Amino acid sequence: MNSQDTPAMASRRKVLRFVLVLSFIGSGFSFLSNLFQGVFYNQINAMIESDEFSFPDYFEDVLELWVQIPRINYLLCAVLFALSLVGAIKMWNLQRTGFHFYSVSQLLVIVVTLLLAGRQFIQEGDIMLTLLFIIFYYFSLRSLGVFAPNNDMKNEEQTSQEE
Repeated sequence: MNSQDTPAMASRRKVLRFVLVLSFIGSGFSFLSNLFQGVFYNQINAMIESDEFSFPDYFEDVLELWVQIPRINYLLCAVLFALSLVGAIKMWNLQRTGFHFYSVSQLLVIVVTLLLAGRQFIQEGDIMLTLLFIIFYYFSLRSLGVFAPNNDMKNEEQTSQEE
């Protein structure tokens, strides 16, 4: 918190940071999950297709769909979620480029999944939640003056001075 912050700005910054923690958790877990699924794709598919493991009947349909998703989907999504994390870190430091990293990567996750995996792997709720977070971040950062001209450069200088 800056010494120049008003109580309202300090409160907005706390709310922003709380939501950013949710993004750290969501993007971090999604990065690790997609990376794991992409790296161990062949082994996971072999395990699913073998009769060595028994899965509950209600899970069989999901597993059949899972094996149809190409490996590249998981690897691309892992990269995009890593970029989303970079964006969240930059937004934590009130850098406007973080908003762009986060927004573009989150929207590309939806597009990549639609193109490579199919419509059944994207729910309307996923799209709505993504848009809600992007809108929240835009208005929160705007209210903190992050989108003011030359503000990103000031924040980057301030961050480097604090280190």
